[in-house]
Amino acid sequence: MTSRSKIVTAGLLGVMALAAALTATPAARAQAADPAATAAPETARPDAAGPADPAATVEMLLRQIRTGRARETASERARLARFVAERDRRAALLAEAEAELAAARDRATRLETAFTENELDLERMESLLRQRMGTFGELFGTVREVSGKAASALRVSPVNAQSDDRVAFLSQLARDGTVPSVADLERLWYELQRETVELGRVVRFEAPVIRPTGETAITPVTRIGPFTATAGGRFLDYLPDDRAFLQQDRQPNGPYTGIARRFEAAAETGAALAPAVLDPSRGAILSRVVQAPDFLEQLQQAGVIGYVLIALAAVGFVIALERIVTLSLVMAKTRRQLRHPDRPQAGNPLGRVLAVAPAHWRGHATEELDYHLAEVIMKERARFDRGLNLVKVIVAAAPLMGLLGTVTGMIQTFELMSLFGAGDPQLMAGGISQALVTTMLGLMAAIPLLILHALAKGRSDTLVEILEEQSAGLVAEHAALPAPGEQAHAAE
Repeated sequence: MTSRSKIVTAGLLGVMALAAALTATPAARAQAADPAATAAPETARPDAAGPADPAATVEMLLRQIRTGRARETASERARLARFVAERDRRAALLAEAEAELAAARDRATRLETAFTENELDLERMESLLRQRMGTFGELFGTVREVSGKAASALRVSPVNAQSDDRVAFLSQLARDGTVPSVADLERLWYELQRETVELGRVVRFEAPVIRPTGETAITPVTRIGPFTATAGGRFLDYLPDDRAFLQQDRQPNGPYTGIARRFEAAAETGAALAPAVLDPSRGAILSRVVQAPDFLEQLQQAGVIGYVLIALAAVGFVIALERIVTLSLVMAKTRRQLRHPDRPQAGNPLGRVLAVAPAHWRGHATEELDYHLAEVIMKERARFDRGLNLVKVIVAAAPLMGLLGTVTGMIQTFELMSLFGAGDPQLMAGGISQALVTTMLGLMAAIPLLILHALAKGRSDTLVEILEEQSAGLVAEHAALPAPGEQAHAAE
């Protein structure tokens, strides 16, 4: 072999070795990397340092290439088989899903057709029902309307505390859109008739009563129709949700609680007739009466001006009554003195006037006697009129103070209106109450005091007139007497 052929052969061997190294398995690569470890031992040649046989090396490389290709072909076939199996499985799933979709679409079409047919049948049947019912449709509508109104009215009725489920029945009958049965109509008539009968009954029964402290106790309750309910002389409010009665802490003023207590006693003993408190508005009027303020609350609404008016009125009443009693006693003593003018007594004003005349009867002029009598009468008049001027001032000042309270209350009302507006009447109630209550108190103080002042002043004037008449008689009698000089001349 020539040198050129050896070079070509070596180049081919290098290319094939490179290809084998790239495609061989790891074991082949290891064998190629260490051919001495896997190659069979050969007989040593004399020329061991010479080059290896190219034909043996190429044959080994070819065997390795065929082995690698066979392995790769087997791997590719296995992978292709797996791919085909997966494709077939997914194709089967797709076919199954398409079949289910087709079945669902078919079912939806059938249901839609059935729904349309049912709607047509329903409209046809409703039309036939309306035709057959005729005027009964209006009747059943009236029944439902009456049932709804009756349920609303009976729900708040105290009679419901003794009944069962009539409110639930009436509410169900009002909401039900079907044709009511004969039994339902008969029961509706029965419940309305029972409520009508209860309007005129007085019933005593035991029911839960909620105290103002929050405690609930079973208490005997006296009910007058559906209007008024009492327990222990206390008026009760009916609570529909709890089917119990509530005793309010604040009760009506006046004789109402006493009348209720006596009526309960009469109902317990079975008396035929007894006075009672009846609220035809079923609690509305009674709640107004309960909310009405008493005298002390009105006085608190009047404020400082109200207290001042009460104090002035009290002082005026005391003075006026004291003057009337005192002058009445003086009048009685004076009339007794009139029956005995010859025996003047110092314990009455007429006796004191009559006692002045003998001391100035002789040796004094008539004018001097008249002056002395006038002086005594003036002193007595001062005693008669003591305190009446203060009563007169109170009579004049009381309405003015009431007017002052009115102005103050209106100012307060307008201030609240400027701050909060006029939308809430309760905000203005305080100022309006002060304005009205003070005016009322002023008039209540002035009018009676004016009458008492007139009575006391009349008695005082009557006493003064009696004294002036008697003093005028004394002066006239003294003037008719002769002078002292004339008496001596007549004696000579």
